[in-house]
Amino acid sequence: MPQPRLIIHIALALCLTAAAYQPAALAHAREGGDSVDNADVADGADHEYRTDGGVQPESKGDAAGAADNAAGTPGDAAAVEVSQPAREPAKTPLPARKLDYELEFECESGDIAAYLRSLSTLYERRDRPPATMRGLRGRIESDHELFEKALRSRGYYHSAVEISLEDERDPLLLRIRVDPGPLYRIIRYDVFGLPPVLESRSSEQWSELLGVGPHSPASADAVVGAEQKLILELLSLGYPFARVSRREIEVEHADRSMHVSLYLDPGLRARLGKIRVTGLREVEEKFVRRRIVLSEGDAYDPAKIEESRHILLSSGVFASVRIIHGDSLDGEGRLPITIEVTESKSRTIGAGVRYSSSEGFGGRAYWEHRNVMGGGERLKFSARASEIFYGSNLDYREPDFLEPGQDLLLDLSFDVQDTDAFRSEAIVLSAGVERRLLKTLSAGLGVTIERSVVDDLAVLGGGSISDTFDLIGFPLSLRYDSSDDMLDPSRGQRITATLTPYSEAIGSDVGMMVSRVSESFYIPLAARKKLVFAARVTAGSIAGVGDAAVPANKRFYAGGGDSVRGYDFQLAGPLDEDGDPLGGRSLLQFGCELRWRATPTIGVVPFVEAASISQDILPDLAGRLFWGAGLGIRYFTAVGPMRVDVALPLDKRPGVDDAFEIYISLGQSF
Repeated sequence: MPQPRLIIHIALALCLTAAAYQPAALAHAREGGDSVDNADVADGADHEYRTDGGVQPESKGDAAGAADNAAGTPGDAAAVEVSQPAREPAKTPLPARKLDYELEFECESGDIAAYLRSLSTLYERRDRPPATMRGLRGRIESDHELFEKALRSRGYYHSAVEISLEDERDPLLLRIRVDPGPLYRIIRYDVFGLPPVLESRSSEQWSELLGVGPHSPASADAVVGAEQKLILELLSLGYPFARVSRREIEVEHADRSMHVSLYLDPGLRARLGKIRVTGLREVEEKFVRRRIVLSEGDAYDPAKIEESRHILLSSGVFASVRIIHGDSLDGEGRLPITIEVTESKSRTIGAGVRYSSSEGFGGRAYWEHRNVMGGGERLKFSARASEIFYGSNLDYREPDFLEPGQDLLLDLSFDVQDTDAFRSEAIVLSAGVERRLLKTLSAGLGVTIERSVVDDLAVLGGGSISDTFDLIGFPLSLRYDSSDDMLDPSRGQRITATLTPYSEAIGSDVGMMVSRVSESFYIPLAARKKLVFAARVTAGSIAGVGDAAVPANKRFYAGGGDSVRGYDFQLAGPLDEDGDPLGGRSLLQFGCELRWRATPTIGVVPFVEAASISQDILPDLAGRLFWGAGLGIRYFTAVGPMRVDVALPLDKRPGVDDAFEIYISLGQSF
């Protein structure tokens, strides 16, 4: 009969021999086959369209390794401890050593390598190495399967993926070799079950609509994208319940092609039925119904539904707006619509501060009521002050005045300015209407009455002139805004044009025509606002009167945080003998910025700007330009970017311009 000690020794030797065996590489040969299952594209599409940067499934191997560690077993190496009976306390097992590793990607296509790296569990968790070889194998197997699906989703159905492990070095080396193989192409994309309204379209029209045609890549992007475009087209034609009932995909390896068959269930074409509004508390229902572009009996149109939602949100009265349709048609064959709103707080107070080395500290405070009489009427009182200016303003806006899309504007303001160019006190009363012509375009017409007392400090030959002016003007305005953000735009365009004639025939002390046009545009150079090019151009003119007769507070000036940074306020232009700015009857100003978001909260903005002031009624293109340049820092907050700019005058005048200027405020410069 064998001795117990001998049995224990044999068992120990067998366990150690089993633990010493580890596979050195995992490889996968090229797959064969004549067709691909629908799930290949579906799985690939799932990986392709994740918004969090990739698919990173949890590895069973890592979980198993964690369980091994919890049990006190270091990795896969099973150990049996045999000891003689003793009274000494048992020793705590040493913790398992982490299996540090390095990665090498080998692929002829840099784009594919970068794409697979973004999905890789091995790469994403390389700073958290597993404790066991089983855990590492789990990551390898997970990446191997994921890479194959990802390549199929891109149209590579005959790829080779090999992941080899060099375990004789420290850290371990994992070498990933990827040969994507040939790119397969879509040769046919057939759609069945089309409604009659779409059956007459030619194959060329279908290719343009779906974005696929002969020789398009056989990728999940193309297949799923075409489906989405088709459903959107059906929705726009009034089919609210359109869906894809079945999709069949055949892949031919012989000619490296894909054939897609799509079966539609368009449902019934619908018209709008009863429109209900829910969630109202203080806002009247007629305010909602006046502003939406939906009516009972209209054809179902998702674009009009989205436009109505945008109009209601932009009113400022609602915190949220949802427009949903019923699950089925009503008894009359129409589609019921429900508008669900949540009202925002109607009263708001706010304040802000700013600083510049040329204008000193400044601040602004306001109180606003956005629903004065239940119809979205706005009443706002604001006050502003700085070391060279203070004033207050009361304005009222009544939406849908006389007809939808037209607002009544009333405004009363009082301000006092004390600059190097002039001192003035002015009170202005204005009234007008503003009409929304398009989603991004509006026009205005009004009348303004102004009385001002102005001390002109910049007079050729020295001295000053004091005068009182009564002015009556009729401002015309046109405003276009397609930008994507009020305080931090990254794309789009803004154009503002104003024309204000003042006539002596109706009581104005000065007859003149003041015009001003300003355009700014924003071009994204990288995704997620990482890099944005922004530029601005402004031109202005005062016609109908000589330069000396124009009130000093109506002339054009340049220089300061909202003009040409680097120069003192209003000093980027001609000066009198005392060094005071003269201003002019025309203005030409332009500037550009490169807005780079270095981190999610920090941005760096180099900029350059220039301006020219002329006493002629048209900007002097050959006149002197005052150039300024600098560098800014942006700190991005929930309410907008905080900006700090330091600018230098590139045309520095001795005894006039400082070496640099500093500007601090909320929001981008333009």
